[in-house]
Parts: sequence; C-alpha cells; structure tokens
Amino acid sequence: MSMGLPSLALTLLLCAFGVLAQIQIDDAYAYSNQSLDGVQYSWKEWNDNNQGFAANRFRKTYHNAELPGARFTYFFQGSGIKYYGDRDPKGGPINITLDGALVATILGNATEFQFQQLLWSTSGLDSSDHQLVVTGVSGTFGLDWLEITPLDGRTDARTAQLGPGASGVPAGAWVVDDTDGGVTYSGSGWQQGNDGPGSAAYLKSTVHRTTNPGDSVTFNFTGTAVWFFTDSTNGNAPVSISVDGGIDETVQTVPSSGSGARSQKLTWSKTGLSDSRHLVVIKHVGNAGSLASVDFFMYMPSANLDPSTGKPKNEPPDTNRKRTPVGAIVGAVVGVVIVFLSALFLFVFKRSRRQKQEQEQRRMEQARRRTSYHDPESFVKEVWNPAPGAGSGHVSLPRGAQGYRSSDGLLVEQRLNMAPTPVGGGPSRTRDLDEGRV
Repeated sequence: MSMGLPSLALTLLLCAFGVLAQIQIDDAYAYSNQSLDGVQYSWKEWNDNNQGFAANRFRKTYHNAELPGARFTYFFQGSGIKYYGDRDPKGGPINITLDGALVATILGNATEFQFQQLLWSTSGLDSSDHQLVVTGVSGTFGLDWLEITPLDGRTDARTAQLGPGASGVPAGAWVVDDTDGGVTYSGSGWQQGNDGPGSAAYLKSTVHRTTNPGDSVTFNFTGTAVWFFTDSTNGNAPVSISVDGGIDETVQTVPSSGSGARSQKLTWSKTGLSDSRHLVVIKHVGNAGSLASVDFFMYMPSANLDPSTGKPKNEPPDTNRKRTPVGAIVGAVVGVVIVFLSALFLFVFKRSRRQKQEQEQRRMEQARRRTSYHDPESFVKEVWNPAPGAGSGHVSLPRGAQGYRSSDGLLVEQRLNMAPTPVGGGPSRTRDLDEGRV
C-alpha cells in the first residue's frame, strides 16, 4: 500500500527529529568543577594537541593518548551510545568496557589517517545508569566525540547515582576527593591506589582502600547535606556510617543482583542537617581481607559560605593576619640594620681610640728617647793646644770644657791656658821645651 504525502512527511519529520535528538558529547567537555558530568580522562597521559588536523575533527578538537592503559570514562543514561575517533597508522587495539564488563576489543589502526570514524556503538540499553570505559591496549587511540540516544522524553543523558554529575545530588554541591585535607584516615590498612595510568574509573584517578576491619575515615564539613561515593564491586566489605556521633548505619557496597560492577557510585547520603559544622565517620565492619573504599564526598555548603573562598560571606577581611607578617618582616629588617650599624659604630670608635692611644704612646716614646739621647761626640777629645813660646802638645778635654754645639751643628771650642798633664805621670813636654830640652 502506498504511503500518502502527509504520512511520508510525518515519517521524515520523525526521522529528522530522531537525528536531531542525538546528544553529542565533545571530547573537550571534560570533567571540572563547572562540568561535573564531563568526560573523565585518566591521569596525565592524555593530550589535546590538535595542530594541523583541527579542521578534520568534530568541533575542531581532539584528545589522544599513546600510553598503554590510558582510558576515559563517561557516565550516562540512554538507550544507545556511539564512539567516534581517528583511525591512525599508529593505532592499536582498544578495549570497550560497559557496566563493568568487557564487551568488545576493536582496532583503531589504518594505513593512513581517517578522521571522525565510528569506532564502536551499541543500542537497546535499559533505563538505568551506565558506565562506559574505553582503554587503549597499545599504540595510539583517542576520542573525538560520543553520541547518545536519549531515553524517551529526555533531552539529557544525566545519571541518577553514578559520577559527580548524578542527579541524586542537587546543583550547588561541592566535591571533596579522597586525597583532600578534610578527609582523615585512621588505621594501618589504608592505602592510596590506582594513582597511575589507567585509573580513570576513580575520580581524579585516586581511591583509598583498606582490608582491615575497624579502620575508619572521617570527613569534616560545614553545610546541610552530605553524599558518599565509592565503588560497587562483588567482595566489598560493608561499612558503618555515622554523623556527629549518632547511630551507626550499616551500608552495603556490593552491586545488586543482576548488575555489574560500578565505580563512583552514590552509596549513602544524609540531608536536612543543621547549617553548621558536621563530622562523618565511616568504618570497615566486614571480614578481614574484604575491601572498603573511599572515592569522594559531596556536600551542600552552608549558605553563608563563599564558593570562591570556602569562608563565611560575612567574615571581615583578615587584614591583621595579612599585615602581621609584613610588620614582622619590616621590624626584623630594621632591627638587623640597627644592630649592624651599632656594631659598626662600636668597631670604628674602638679602632679610632686605639689609634689615638698608639699615637700618644709613640709621641711619649720619642720624647723619652730625645731626653736620654747622647751625642756621638760626647767622648773625650784630644785638642792640640800649643802654649805661648813653647812647643806643641795634646790635651784631653771633656766635652763640657770644649764648648757646645750650636744650632748649625758647628762645634765651638774653648781654649784653656792650662798646661796639660802628661799621660803616665811623666814630665811636662811643655816645660821641657821651655828649658830648651829636646
């Protein structure tokens, strides 16, 4: 039977609507505080280098990785999903895991680059939350975009309980990862795991685990509600959870019958709390060897908290605390300068006084030496002193009798009219001459 024009038009319209209704998730829509339901890339092995090929990619963006074990994770609700990426000459095998089960291993290689290729797809999914994990086994692989077929009447793919973007948590809640300083672990069994490549199944690629019964973890926050996320895997231990010292609640962390393993699952929550400080305590209460894990918390902050700082909105600026270090530094610098200048002044003063003392001592020593100084000519001198009418003779006179040294250094001699006494007591040569004796 032929189809009438109105029916054909309606069919085409429905088909067009179906195509337009596909939800496209670009690779650039990555997880952040502003996009809690974004694609989560594992660790640091991913890059978004798109130089030279941007025009060939969907919305001109692309994420790729070459390290074996690199993976990306995406949580969604929908009846089908498609995975698009490059086929690369360096491409290798890629594992596709859906809801905890390995469903396919595909090849992403080609003899030459092929862009925007449909690499894998599935359909006929139920209306529950789903978790897609794509892992590179070897070689290069990447993500261009995902395409989701939404559930009937839906225009989004948001999950109810999986991932930080789950609708079970109201908008405005803050995320606190297991490595945050507000999370404290007690007990010897806690270990941080999956912090290397291939750990994108956990938020920010980290998780804390223990197998020791009695080990506990505490989380402090100021707000009105709190949510706890961890993995749901067979063999996990039950945990007890209390708030502000209240009654313990025993919570199971294993998947329900017929469902596969999940990570980042909303496992417990408490709402309607007073707008104040609260303490959550989670304790391993299972058998030894069974795992209890912590992935992350979310909480609804106090209305008085500033989202940008985490401090009360009405708290005045802490100017004193900001000013104190500056004042202390300036004071310390001034003190050091004063001490240095004082030491320098004391050194200069003592040195000057010592120099003056040394100069004074030198002057006194020079004066003493001048006072006790003897002239080399102070020894007894022999003077030729011929007597009138007689022969010549020598006489020894002391300096005092000879004269004095004038200012020009000349010796003024005084002659004395006295007969010299011969040396040895002999007769006077002067008298012999007077008597005519030779």
